[in-house]
Amino acid sequence: ANLFYFWEYLIFNVNFAPYAYVSIALHLINGMLVYFLILKISKNWMISFLGSSLFLVASISHQAVTWVLVAAGSLPSTGLFLASLIFFVEYLKRLSLGYFVLSTVFFIFSILFKEISIFWLLLIPTVLCVKFAQKKKLDLFHLKVPILILVIVGTSYVLMRVFFLFS
Repeated sequence: ANLFYFWEYLIFNVNFAPYAYVSIALHLINGMLVYFLILKISKNWMISFLGSSLFLVASISHQAVTWVLVAAGSLPSTGLFLASLIFFVEYLKRLSLGYFVLSTVFFIFSILFKEISIFWLLLIPTVLCVKFAQKKKLDLFHLKVPILILVIVGTSYVLMRVFFLFS
């Protein structure tokens, strides 16, 4: 987030208007990502449109969009997390490990901006267990490999945070 803000500062200096335009543009991109995520899940464009419209106009996100210092971390983190969820839903449909790896990469970049998406490490194994528990024949490969990737990513992240905390 600091690097993102640094680049914004180098480009825009202390002129507030471009920061606002970037924030609004990122919020609109996040709204489109919400639309595609809901569309992948519901397969209904009307529900997707209503959900993304609600996301765009809800007052809960106004601070993340209007406060320049908050926007530099929150908006990219949200967008990367939404992209991660889109790839995860695609993984659940196709069971192609490439989609899960892309989901994980987007998640890692998301937590590097802001740690609001850290619950992904609990959400994804839960969804995987529920998804594969519904199947009559348990596919252990598509359950174990993603959970192993999550354990590696989660452990690496925790170790990195502890290292930086005590150094």
